[in-house]
Amino acid sequence: MLNEARKGRAPGADDTGSGLLATTHADATEALSPVDHAGHEDPHPRRLTLADSVYLTILRRIALGALAPGDKLPSEQVLCEEFEVSRPVLRRALDRLREDGVIFSRRGSGSYVASWRAGGAPGFAPIQTIADLQCSYEFRLAVEPEAASLAALRHDRASIERLELAYAALDHAITTRQKYSDADYDFHLAVCEASNNHYYASTMAALSGHISLGMRIIGRDIAGEPAIVRGQHRAILDAIRSRDPQAARAAMETHVNFSRNRLFDGRSLDLSLRAGDLERWRNTAIDG
Repeated sequence: MLNEARKGRAPGADDTGSGLLATTHADATEALSPVDHAGHEDPHPRRLTLADSVYLTILRRIALGALAPGDKLPSEQVLCEEFEVSRPVLRRALDRLREDGVIFSRRGSGSYVASWRAGGAPGFAPIQTIADLQCSYEFRLAVEPEAASLAALRHDRASIERLELAYAALDHAITTRQKYSDADYDFHLAVCEASNNHYYASTMAALSGHISLGMRIIGRDIAGEPAIVRGQHRAILDAIRSRDPQAARAAMETHVNFSRNRLFDGRSLDLSLRAGDLERWRNTAIDG
C-alpha cells in the first residue's frame, strides 16, 4: 500500500472534497446505523438531519481553529447560502451550539465563538517521510487509548450525543465510501473532546493533517471492509457510553493498531537511534 503512496498516489484517496460533511439534502436524510443509549440495537434508525450536518461542520471548524474564541460567525443569510438550508434548520443547529456552550449571542450583534477550550494547540512538524508517518501512529497509540478511557469516565450527555452524531456520519461514509477520512477524523476528535481534557482535543486538532494523511492513504481500502471498521468504531462508542474505561482503552488501541498494520502491511521501519542521530535531531530542532 505504501508503495503506491511513495509514487504520489494515495490508493482510494477521497477526492470528493474537504470539510466534515459536504452532504447533499439527500445524503442527510439517509438512514444510518442504529444507536441507542443502552448500547443495544435501536429498531428505529438514527438519521443524520440537515441541522446535525450544519452543527457538526461548524463545531469542527471551531475545534480545528478555523474559528477562534471571540470570532463572530457569519450572518444567518451567509450560512444559509453556504449550507443550502433554510433559516429554521440553521437556527436549530445554532441553538444546539449555544446549548453546548460552543457559541454565544450578543443582542443585535450576532453569534460568537465562546472560549470553550483553554490553551492553544501545540505545533507539529509536517510529515515528510514514511518514518514520520510511523511515528505519528506510535504517538496516537500513546494518546488516543487513554483519551477514550477518560471519555468513558467523564462524558456528559452533550459530548456523548456529539460522539453518536460523529459515529452516524462515519457509518454513512463507510456505507457510501465517500468522505471517509473526514468522518473518521471527526469521530476520533469527538472521543478526545469527551475526555474533558483540552490537551487531548488540542493535540488531535494540531495533528489533523498528520492523521488525515494516514486515513487518506488507506482511504476506501479500509472502508471496503465495512463490518470490521464499523465494528471497531461501534465498540469504542459502546464502551464509552457504558462508562467502561478498560474496554474503551482496549477498543481504541485495537482500532489504531489495525489502521497502522493495514497501512504498513504489518511491518515497521527500524527507528533505532544510531551514532550522531540524536545530535542531528537536536540541531534540526534548534535551526527550525
